[in-house]
Amino acid sequence: MSREAAFHPPDEAGSSRNMSPKQTPGAQATSSRIKPKDLEWRDIGSGTVAKTFRSVTRLHTTTKHGPPIEDVHIRRTWSLSKGVLIDECEVDRTADHVLNRELREPDDIRVELVLKGAQSLYMRPRPDVAEIYSNPRICQEATAQRFDGVNLKPGWSLDLSTKDPSTGRAWDLSDRKVQARVIKLIHDTKPFCIVGSPPCTPFSQLQGLNKARRDPKIVENELKMGKLHMRFCLDVYRMQVRAGRHLAHEHPAGSTAWKMPEVQQFILEYGIDSVKMNMCSFGMTAKDDEGTGLVAKPTRIMSSSPEILKKIHKPCCGGHRHVHLISGKAKAAQVYPRRFCTAMCAGIAAQKKLD
Repeated sequence: MSREAAFHPPDEAGSSRNMSPKQTPGAQATSSRIKPKDLEWRDIGSGTVAKTFRSVTRLHTTTKHGPPIEDVHIRRTWSLSKGVLIDECEVDRTADHVLNRELREPDDIRVELVLKGAQSLYMRPRPDVAEIYSNPRICQEATAQRFDGVNLKPGWSLDLSTKDPSTGRAWDLSDRKVQARVIKLIHDTKPFCIVGSPPCTPFSQLQGLNKARRDPKIVENELKMGKLHMRFCLDVYRMQVRAGRHLAHEHPAGSTAWKMPEVQQFILEYGIDSVKMNMCSFGMTAKDDEGTGLVAKPTRIMSSSPEILKKIHKPCCGGHRHVHLISGKAKAAQVYPRRFCTAMCAGIAAQKKLD
């Protein structure tokens, strides 16, 4: 990060202009849904610790029981009320009055601190969960509680919103060199379960409906890149299965990627099972003209772990309206509901005990 890019004040919408290369929305949470464990500093993997602050009027970096400020490299601050990144800065290059600046109004925030020793922390052996094509989501929930007496150890989470500490660049998983680095990372650290959620846009039904109105070359290139990501996921999953470890792959139920010959061959070759579920069963919401409502988002999870599939197999129970993910609403559905992350962690813990 350059000195000029070390800090930019938020714009009028409240979101920082100094964000990671690919922007993904963050989790939203009301104060009543914040858990006591969230108010403590927790290791969420990727050389990062996090803590939630309730109803604060200014930004915070660390506290008495947090890491020494001289050990902090990058600070990211999320607004839990808005689900957006409001600040990202390199601590050593940011003035104190900027680090501790006032907020426009009291807010619940989550502070994530990337430590200077992050490179060695990435290499911690045998984490229980790691993520590709995701910032810390399942990993973040892994240490929020014990799961049937099991403590889970979070590993790394890799996507364009997180940076490789050895290069300072984003984890661009479309880059063959970055893919090779990830394969080595898996070989060296041996995660118990890897959760993959590659880009789904090129395979979506909505994209298919808009195809005739778009430049065919752009559509073709997007599909080519989408298939590249899917094939990389399959390479990662083969490593896991052959080593006797586990995978969980999430993609929309209607995604045409499920029909790729490589995906079908992988499922047949390794006897991988899958289940269909709905995100409304885990509390996913969005807003439309009628207000806040549940989002169905039919989703398929493929996993080598029967215990994961048991925990997340929850079809829509009915009896409620659904917000349809059109007119720009789909972006909010990129964020897993916390109950889904908890269920995934419970499944990983149960499989760990069983194994």
